[in-house]
Amino acid sequence: MTLLQGSEPWAMTAEDASLRGGRSSMGVAAKSELLLRQSLEDECRARWPGARIVHELVMGAGRVRADVAAIDEAHMAAFEIKGSYDNTLRLLHQVGMFALCVPEVWMVVASNHADDAELISYLLPDVGIMVCEGIGKHEWQAAKGPVGLSVRKEATVCEPVPRMALEMLWREELAAICAQTRVMSATSQATRPKMISALTSSLGSDEICQHICAELRGREAKWRADPATGRIHGWSDR
Repeated sequence: MTLLQGSEPWAMTAEDASLRGGRSSMGVAAKSELLLRQSLEDECRARWPGARIVHELVMGAGRVRADVAAIDEAHMAAFEIKGSYDNTLRLLHQVGMFALCVPEVWMVVASNHADDAELISYLLPDVGIMVCEGIGKHEWQAAKGPVGLSVRKEATVCEPVPRMALEMLWREELAAICAQTRVMSATSQATRPKMISALTSSLGSDEICQHICAELRGREAKWRADPATGRIHGWSDR
């Protein structure tokens, strides 16, 4: 698939993620992104009080990463953050790939990237926009968190592509869903493509979303802040 590009490891803390791209210390560029991440966490917890908030969730068949994702019991939202010192060259590609995988997608940008976000929204009208107003590009060093985020445009919830949504899961997570739903025998011979094909052929999109959320909420990994929740029908329960 020519749209897919290479990616980095699938999960980091907010602090680690803000130091990507060759940033070796918490300089102004990293601080800009980190403050946006922390403010977005607060926004997500207000919108979805019971959601698990995670950073650097790999999706798009393993080729893109959502900077932040909110995973509720039957709903997911993915966010791409662009701080003042980031560029927006890949933003269209990133949020477009997110939209294939999750029902709700947002761009969260510093004020100097608001125009670019508006243009991308013209092409992808279901993607929401949050903007950090009132902090200029050269004012981040003195900024104290959290910073204010204003909603320029609400995201529209849409149905993702089931195959792409299931691609977010590890093999054992797919096997757990196959076993729970009895769509196929999840033996050691069951490959990821076979399990994904069986699940998309047998389950509706809402049921697929609910199972994906349960697995991601229960995944043991290097998440930021939020511990794993107990699976109701998870792989680790058997």
